[in-house]
Amino acid sequence: MHRLELKWLTLLPILIASPLILEHDVRAATIALESSTPSVGSGELVEIRIYGSGFDEGTDGGDFALSWPSSLSFVALSIEDPPWDLSAYDAAGAVTGSISFVDVFSFIDTPGTAGVRFEIATLTLLAGAVGNSQIAIGPAAVGWSLAGSDLDTGYGPPVSIEILAVPEPTTGCLFGLGLALLCGRGQRRPI
Repeated sequence: MHRLELKWLTLLPILIASPLILEHDVRAATIALESSTPSVGSGELVEIRIYGSGFDEGTDGGDFALSWPSSLSFVALSIEDPPWDLSAYDAAGAVTGSISFVDVFSFIDTPGTAGVRFEIATLTLLAGAVGNSQIAIGPAAVGWSLAGSDLDTGYGPPVSIEILAVPEPTTGCLFGLGLALLCGRGQRRPI
């Protein structure tokens, strides 16, 4: 009898934690970011794709917020149409590195049914100062829904972009000219 009680005491923490584990797994619906490239030269454009995944029954829309450091400058935000028939966003803070809400809604489609990935928008930024920059996504006021019911939605981790220094064109030209002179000098030597 003592052995049986000990066995149950050993299993008790697992049984208590099981609902917590299951609850975490249920929250599979995610809005996330994906970069077109892990690194970009200073002065070049980078595209950040915003997508949803894991919505088993799909969604009819929702909203999110975006932020990025001053080393990146806002160029554009283009919403995928279809599936989104109605969209709006507040670009007032884009100059300082944030969009407080992007709202999308679909009257016709139900994007993400059966957990299929669906595209939401593309954020285009201009790379500036050299270094590592992170673009983040998070919740805004409304959240995500399906037929008026709120969906438990998570947000993916920030995306890192390494901004690299781009050599000036004159530096490359001078280097090429130096190589040409060295090659030319080597050919003039008498044998």
